[in-house]
Amino acid sequence: MKWLIEKRGNMTQSFIANTIGITQQAYSNIENGNRTPSMATAIKIAELLGFDWRLFFPKLSIPKSYSEIAERKCNDDTDYTKSEH
Repeated sequence: MKWLIEKRGNMTQSFIANTIGITQQAYSNIENGNRTPSMATAIKIAELLGFDWRLFFPKLSIPKSYSEIAERKCNDDTDYTKSEH
């Protein structure tokens, strides 16, 4: 993904990978278009590099409201799978 390489600028793949919690190889596969990141990883990369994470998913139509919800959940440590009894 040429656009992602341009967004990375002077940052190394290793720096980005370590910062967002994935391996350098996983980040390289994303950057080279061999792998699509999970939504959580896409959001972390986008936040670090300063762009809209939806660029990773150009064929999907994700309304802004859903995008905001997803961003909050990815940055929230709450376990939504546990019931509160």
